[in-house]
Amino acid sequence: MAIMSLTFSTSTSGTIARGATFAETGTMVHEGRTYSSGGAAVDDESLVAYLGACGVVRTWEGAEIGRYQITSSWRVQSYVSSELHQVHIRLADGRRYTGRSHGEGMIVTARRLASDKR
Repeated sequence: MAIMSLTFSTSTSGTIARGATFAETGTMVHEGRTYSSGGAAVDDESLVAYLGACGVVRTWEGAEIGRYQITSSWRVQSYVSSELHQVHIRLADGRRYTGRSHGEGMIVTARRLASDKR
């Protein structure tokens, strides 16, 4: 039986600081081959991040960047999960976003609230 070896790393362009714009790249090495994909990204218009336990919004690497609340859910036919959730997010700097996710441990894509841009 072969033992699999996985190595994970991330790199961030920008800074994960209050009010900042950043983009993260997640990299995985599996059996000597390198795979990279976009991780979390935040700017003044949109957000891509991950829903963690206890209402915490995280980067791919696991850094806490805000909090979330699921405001509604409905059943879907998907290979990912049987429910899709509407999620409201507040980052540590106060910016607010709304988007959708399949739940804890999954990606969330969101847009900044129009009322938050004024």
